[in-house]
Amino acid sequence: MLARLTREGDDTVSLSDRTALANRLHAVVFLSIHANASLARGAHGAETYYMSVDASDAQAAQAAARENASGPADNVRLILWDLAHVANLNNSARLARGIQERLNALQGIRDRGIRQAPFVVLTGCTMPAALVEVGFLSNAEEAGRLATGDTRT
Repeated sequence: MLARLTREGDDTVSLSDRTALANRLHAVVFLSIHANASLARGAHGAETYYMSVDASDAQAAQAAARENASGPADNVRLILWDLAHVANLNNSARLARGIQERLNALQGIRDRGIRQAPFVVLTGCTMPAALVEVGFLSNAEEAGRLATGDTRT
């Protein structure tokens, strides 16, 4: 299986263009990898999200709102996506669970759980999709861990 990146460098690619590329390539799965941040400097751990029109909790809703700030929210589009892709939701949930379990086992970091939220980057995916927050750049210890080559490979 070949992995493809939506960008090769520090280029800006819109969230919807990332999804569109995955769809054009007929990707088997779509994974959006992010590093988290929080005003609470002690926040730490990894969390994985999969698409839902309704966020699983207030924290997930806030995370999606921050991430989606780079593009317009389209609630009608979200609802239509939800209706059209119910089958992908179950597979996306399994993907998110597998990623989260593996991250916890490999990295030995705090499990912040699996959540659902309306992330724009997951909207429109025609394949199972997840967004993973691998740790907090606002936490000095985690930022150091994320900066090492062993963590990124």
